[in-house]
Amino acid sequence: MNQFFESLQATLSLEQPFWMRVGLSILTILCAAILRALVLRIVSRSIERTRLLFFIRRIISYGLSFLAAMILLGIWFEGLSGLPTYLGLLSAGLAIAFKDPLANLIAWVYLLSTRLFVVGDRVQIGKDIGDVIDIQAFRIVLLEIGNWVEADQTTGRIIYIPNARVFTETVANYHLGFPYIWNEVSLTITFNSNWKKARSLFLDLLERKSANLMAAAAQSLQEASKQFYIDQKNYRPDVFIRFREYGIVITLRYLCDPRQRRSTENELDQEILNILAQEDDINIAYPSQTIYAQGIYRGPAGS
Repeated sequence: MNQFFESLQATLSLEQPFWMRVGLSILTILCAAILRALVLRIVSRSIERTRLLFFIRRIISYGLSFLAAMILLGIWFEGLSGLPTYLGLLSAGLAIAFKDPLANLIAWVYLLSTRLFVVGDRVQIGKDIGDVIDIQAFRIVLLEIGNWVEADQTTGRIIYIPNARVFTETVANYHLGFPYIWNEVSLTITFNSNWKKARSLFLDLLERKSANLMAAAAQSLQEASKQFYIDQKNYRPDVFIRFREYGIVITLRYLCDPRQRRSTENELDQEILNILAQEDDINIAYPSQTIYAQGIYRGPAGS
C-alpha cells in the first residue's frame, strides 16, 4: 500500500515531465467522461420517476466533475501541496476579472440552500415568467409562458437567466407556500338587466366549480400560515359588482392552480354563455350610442 501511495505521489509531482502531466490530464478527463456516461446510463435504466432521475443525474455530473478537478489540481500542483497558494491567487484574480460568473455561482449556492424555487415551480424573475426546468451553476433555465400567448400558457421558448438576477430583481414563486392563485373573469351586462339574479347565478356557478378545491385550499392556507404571515382567511369564491359608463361590470373571483388558469376561464366562459342563453332578463352590454332626433325640418312643400 505504501508503495502505491509513493508511486501516486511521484506521478503527481511537478518533477514529472510536462508531457507526462498533459497525458495524465487528458486521461483523467476521458476516464471521468466515460465513467459519467456509464453511471448515467445505469441510473436512467433503473429509475423511472422523471423528477428523481433529474436530480440524481445532476448530483452524479457535479460530483464526477469535482473529483476530476481535484485530480487535475493534484497533477499540476505537486500533489495538492501548492493548492492553498494557488487558490488564494485564483480567488483574487477571479474577484476582479470574473465578478459576474462568481456572482452567478454564489447565487446558485444560495438557490440550492434556501430553495427559493426548485425545478418544476412556476416563477417570475423580473419581467420573465416561466416554469423552471433546470437550475445550473451559472444560469436558470425557464420554459417561457405568457409574452404574446394569453393566459399563462407556454410559448415554447427556452429562457436562460443568469443566477445573479435573483439578488437584484423581484422573484415571484407561484407555488411556494400557497400553491394557488386568485383569478378573475369579468363581463358587463346592461343597466336594465336583473343584476341581482345574475350575481346569484354566477356565485352558484363558482361554488359548484370550486367545491373540490376548497378543502385542499384550506389545508394549504393553514400550512402556509405556519411559514409566512398570511392574515387572509377568506378563500371562497365571490362575485363583485361595479358601475361603468355603458353597463354593470360583474367580476367572478376564484382560486385556481397556476397552470390551469386558462382551462378554468374557458369552462367558466362556456357556463356563463349557457346561463345567458337561458335568461331573458340578463343581457350583455357593449359600448354603444343612442341618438334622439327631434323637430326635423323638411322645408316648404314643393321646394
